[in-house]
Amino acid sequence: ERNALSGRISDAGGGGLASANVVVRNLATGERYAARTDGDGNFNFEKLPSGRYRVTIEAAGFSSVSREISLTGREGEKLEIA
Repeated sequence: ERNALSGRISDAGGGGLASANVVVRNLATGERYAARTDGDGNFNFEKLPSGRYRVTIEAAGFSSVSREISLTGREGEKLEIA
């Protein structure tokens, strides 16, 4: 089953973090997917297989942040990271 994952990355003041690297890695297979946030800090992945993932965000001047999520075939997952 395929899943969509979208979200927004923001700084401490709530502003969108542009050009941040977002890497989504399947914990079972090691398969990696990468994207870059747009000017408002938004990112989007389409058609990810169901499973557990580690989402890692990296941006110049900020500490990297990682979260583990499960994609289970629901309509679409949203992830907000500040």
